[in-house]
Amino acid sequence: MKFNIPEEIILVADKLLDSGYNAYLVGGCVRDILLRKEPKDWDIATNAKPEEIQKIFPDSVYENKFGTVAVKTGSKDERLKIVEITTFR
Repeated sequence: MKFNIPEEIILVADKLLDSGYNAYLVGGCVRDILLRKEPKDWDIATNAKPEEIQKIFPDSVYENKFGTVAVKTGSKDERLKIVEITTFR
């Protein structure tokens, strides 16, 4: 199985990188890739704090104590509509 990272994920990661932060794929998507399965969702870890993530992605939601920001991508694909970005712990 050949695997490609979806454009929506690349765009989110690029925005973090262009803003001077790190961006790493983490969680279930990495597991699924290693198992040669199609990821059901996508998560990114970063050194940006939730407030900094929200400045980069103004149409995002942050309502938890874990440092996870839900970023809306505008994708029509359900698996890609929301990307969760979590600050390093």
